[in-house]
Amino acid sequence: MGKNRKFQSIDLKKVMKSKPIVKVIDLTNFSFHTLPSEGDTVEKCYANTFGNCHGGISREHYISENILKQLDTIKSNGIPWLKHLNKNLSANSLTVKSLCERHNSYLSPLDSFAGEFFKEVKGFAEAKLRITIVNGHLLELWLLKVLIGLISTNQLTHKGVQLNSTDIPQEWVEILFGEKSFKSGTGLYISYDVGDKVALGNKISIGPIYLHGKLCGLTANIAGLRLLLSMVEKNAAFNRSHPKYEKTLYRFERLRKQNQPQEIIFKW
Repeated sequence: MGKNRKFQSIDLKKVMKSKPIVKVIDLTNFSFHTLPSEGDTVEKCYANTFGNCHGGISREHYISENILKQLDTIKSNGIPWLKHLNKNLSANSLTVKSLCERHNSYLSPLDSFAGEFFKEVKGFAEAKLRITIVNGHLLELWLLKVLIGLISTNQLTHKGVQLNSTDIPQEWVEILFGEKSFKSGTGLYISYDVGDKVALGNKISIGPIYLHGKLCGLTANIAGLRLLLSMVEKNAAFNRSHPKYEKTLYRFERLRKQNQPQEIIFKW
């Protein structure tokens, strides 16, 4: 397993050609180990269909702890089933037992990446002379991990129907663990148009996207950056008449600070 975990290497010299001398932050070098082909089947692990579980069921944060530790406070407003409470939460309250120890460990590079990405985005407004290179595939996979984690909490409901771990599409799990790739037009979108201004800050919120009553994606505000993960055909998840979704860009390339040599570059 994990045979598709090889992403295109980034040529930093090419990226930096003709740019002034700046500090370069590389968020592309996160590697995955290869999973054994054999093991056990842990009942509550959503990756148990691969037949290579190991260790007992483990606890994980469905929003990466590496991000939660950077927040001044964790408000219930950013969690779909808790937003009406308007109360402070602890990081430990945002956990779920949904992966065995082996599969949880395998996905840990995504959580490390997410923490570094969040730090770079929230500091983008203050930083000067800085270029951040981001592996867009890792961001896409991390959002898929968050989406699957939300389902596995057994707390998502839509029109009176509650979702649980048995509702996680096997194809999504196979994409997350490198057995399949995102289909054309599915994956990461940004909810802006070219030239739009972005208001950044120390915050995060997430929410499900439904299409015809079926869960098909995720909205995420990451430090002020509005992202959309669509697991259905291109644009089908987005109601273009809705002001939040009328402008979206697929697998976007960069965020740039106006009139300054500072940007976040997404490589695909």
